[in-house]
Amino acid sequence: MCLAFTLAALLQTGFAQLLHVYVLAFCLGTITSIDFPAQQAFLGDLAGMAEVRRAVNLNAMVLQVSRMLGPAVAGSLVAWLGAAPAFWINGVSFGAVIGSLLLVRTQPAATQRGAGAAGGMGAALDFIRSQPRIQDLLVFEMLPTFLGLAVLTIVPAVARGVPQVTGWLLAASGFGALLSTVVLVTLSQAARYTGRVVAGAVLWMGAWFTVLSFVQWLPLQLVSMFGISLGAPVVMTMALGLMQVLAPPGMRARLLSIFTMLSFGMQPFAALLICHNADALGTALAICISGVILICAALLMLALRPDLRTWQPQPASPQSHTNEARLRSTGRLM
Repeated sequence: MCLAFTLAALLQTGFAQLLHVYVLAFCLGTITSIDFPAQQAFLGDLAGMAEVRRAVNLNAMVLQVSRMLGPAVAGSLVAWLGAAPAFWINGVSFGAVIGSLLLVRTQPAATQRGAGAAGGMGAALDFIRSQPRIQDLLVFEMLPTFLGLAVLTIVPAVARGVPQVTGWLLAASGFGALLSTVVLVTLSQAARYTGRVVAGAVLWMGAWFTVLSFVQWLPLQLVSMFGISLGAPVVMTMALGLMQVLAPPGMRARLLSIFTMLSFGMQPFAALLICHNADALGTALAICISGVILICAALLMLALRPDLRTWQPQPASPQSHTNEARLRSTGRLM
């Protein structure tokens, strides 16, 4: 809210400069890095661990709807009222969120506090080293983020600088993501072998990226963007939900912090890389390289991690809690 009001005031007074946008974007990323893990861990407290994956799905559904409607509404507000009033309205809208949070009553699971964040992060890394399937989920989460979502940065180049075409391509992507979240994610969670499903979704994305790199006819580009976005929510939503189910209660927020760092935190660097590749090699070749790497990485994961092919997730067992207690007793879990 404060960041939105700050930008609105800068625009209103005519003092806004590009540097201000950079600083505010940096602050927004910093706040998000604190908010997102706490928000996702809080879903488990609100819904209960038996329903946490459905809660994650619902949250993802809301995000996808926002992704489709948000830019359209914002663009209409900017065209109708101007940029400054749009950001004033944006800031005011956070009041509803803050009010609803103040009305929430829940009993979060008690956690022990200790020496500080360093000990907590060290314990989380120790836990990840002992959990090969969580390692797999983190790798699968990084692949679409680093090689997939970053491609959205150069969609205007795919559209050859035509704003209307860019809008159509992004709309096709948003519609695919929404349909995947509503239908495919639910079906995927009912599948028997989760590892095959997630790897298959990465393969699917890689194949459509490769198709996108070769086609220049707009209808096929729209189909490609739609196809790409069918796979991304399956990987990201399933990884996020399983991370919560597989982790002991005292470890959830720390694992989600690492999850956020390796996924959303990598996006700016991934965007820089894809833009550099597009500038040096051309847009089509840059997209093709991303697609081929996604395909190869998914196949390698299935080939080199044979247990992944037959993995059927189970919630964190009592043994996990025993391991957590052992780590705490040795001072590694803070």
